[in-house]
Amino acid sequence: MALFIITTLLLVPLSGCIGDDSTDGVNGQDGVDGTPGIPGQDGQNGTTGEQGPPGMEGETGPAGMEGETGPAGTDGLDGVSTLINTFTEPPSENCLGGGTKIEVGTDTDGDGQLSPDEVVQSQYICNGGYSNTTMLTSISLPSDHLECDSGSKVISIGLDNGQEGGNSANGILEPGEIESTTTICNKRALRMIKDINPDDTVPEFYTIPDWEPAGLGSELFFLSSDGTHGGELWKTDGTPEGTMMVKDINPGTSSSYLNEMTVLGDEVYFWASDGAVAFGGLVEELWKTDGTPEGTIKVRDSFSNAIRKGTCNSEELSVWNGSIYFSGWNSTEQYIGCELWKTDGSTEGTMILKSEGVDFDPSAFIEVNGSLIFSEGRTLWKSDGTENGTQAIYGNFSYITLQLEAVYKGEAYFAAEQQWSGTGVELWKTDGTTNGTVLVKELNPGTSASGNSYPNLFTVYNGDLYFSATDGWDWRDHGDTLWKSDGTENGTVKFFEEEWDWNWEERSPRDLVVINNLLYLTMVDEGGYMRGLYVTNGTTNGTVLLMEDVDYIASRIWNDPARFDTPFGDSELTYFIVRTEGYGLELWSTNGTASGTSVYFDANYGLGDGVQMGFSFNNQIYLIAYDGEHGLEYWTEITYTEVYYT
Repeated sequence: MALFIITTLLLVPLSGCIGDDSTDGVNGQDGVDGTPGIPGQDGQNGTTGEQGPPGMEGETGPAGMEGETGPAGTDGLDGVSTLINTFTEPPSENCLGGGTKIEVGTDTDGDGQLSPDEVVQSQYICNGGYSNTTMLTSISLPSDHLECDSGSKVISIGLDNGQEGGNSANGILEPGEIESTTTICNKRALRMIKDINPDDTVPEFYTIPDWEPAGLGSELFFLSSDGTHGGELWKTDGTPEGTMMVKDINPGTSSSYLNEMTVLGDEVYFWASDGAVAFGGLVEELWKTDGTPEGTIKVRDSFSNAIRKGTCNSEELSVWNGSIYFSGWNSTEQYIGCELWKTDGSTEGTMILKSEGVDFDPSAFIEVNGSLIFSEGRTLWKSDGTENGTQAIYGNFSYITLQLEAVYKGEAYFAAEQQWSGTGVELWKTDGTTNGTVLVKELNPGTSASGNSYPNLFTVYNGDLYFSATDGWDWRDHGDTLWKSDGTENGTVKFFEEEWDWNWEERSPRDLVVINNLLYLTMVDEGGYMRGLYVTNGTTNGTVLLMEDVDYIASRIWNDPARFDTPFGDSELTYFIVRTEGYGLELWSTNGTASGTSVYFDANYGLGDGVQMGFSFNNQIYLIAYDGEHGLEYWTEITYTEVYYT
């Protein structure tokens, strides 16, 4: 029951004036809390909240026990056996010489015997290994009328079935059995790389350079003129688009007179003139190129400090031990005149190596036993690449000439005359020491007035040193003759001890070159005209005349009217340039036999001169040739293939 307390308020009016309201009194203390009421009823349940994320899976319980094995299936049907029978096959059309017959089949009736109706396949192994179903292949050479070069072939295929009168199963593909042939015909042709000077239709033979081009990587660097510029530096990769002038060194129509191109590292070095004049003439300075215009520069890019060829007799640039050695002239260094220089292509690596005063003019640099051997005047020198290590080793010569190819068994061979010795110009050798510089043999006894042998053309072949010299007997009648040496006096003998049947009157060796393991030599008369081309394996019986009585053979000295060219070759043929009665000056080739010697390229068809110069680079032939329509241009060889099916 609720308890209600009722309070009655009695209001009593007061008389008198009503005064101002007084301030409120202080609040009294809070009363004691009442007794809590009875709790209310529970409210309704709220709506269900969203489901939370799944909890983590519990661990897998233990595996249950395996069930019982089911009943076995019914047995399958038995398979059918394969049987093979072999029989001796008598001579027949299946095997002309007899053989073995093999029958293969399935034993369908299960009796363990291969009956005729169970045979699936029969094969024959004939005596000799062939049957009438054998496919044969034969390879032969193409017909001569196709004019195919080496590597060409005819591939024929067919069954050994004895068609058209042939013999079956004899292992020979006979003409009637051939079903098809494929002829692969390789041909080689020479083409002009590029008409560099289209306006030049008449060759000026005197413009042929007296130096060979230089190969760097896949490009060949050479001297040429397009008619607008003078003779300048060009390069080619053997294609028209890859043939271009590298730089106009002497601007305008004047030529830069490049010469002595030499490769060191990834650059080509050469002498050239940019038009500068000193002492009344053009100045030739040392240049280098990497094949680009901006990379074609002087080794010393200062005229006042330039390296010049000047009046030095030696023009050669010789590579040894990472540097080029040469005779150069410079007026601002310590001495004036020709001196021994070396350069690695850098400014700081270019210096005078040795000077003995004015006009120290070294030449003919040869490496022997780790030293650089060279001659200067009448003295033999050697160098280790340093100034202190550059010393004279023999100085009593009145005549000396070195040849770069003359190193044999660790010694350099050369022609020299010793002063006051009573001998003429004879065969000498040096190992790079004073004591090791000696006379090998006096081939032509006597003084220089009557006893000079003038040995030259030193060539190493088949374990011997070959060279040309005179012994006096053949000086008046026959000129020089061919000699060979093992490096000793007794082992230095004429190659032909007796007069040989080559009818060699008035013939002398003019060139020796080793190609494809054979030694080729040209024989010339007193006028320098070629009279025979020979090849030898180092024996008298192995010496063969390839050509004779030709007009002349082209020379390395291109302005010499009686000139010849050093033969050059690839892995198959040897090439040379010769004028004959039926042709002008053209390119010939030989395989080392007289029957295999023939004209290879007739550039100027008929009797006119065509090929003027030839050489090999990267196993590719390059020529300077005139075809009757264009001027002297560069040509190269291309290979193409023709395929015929029948």
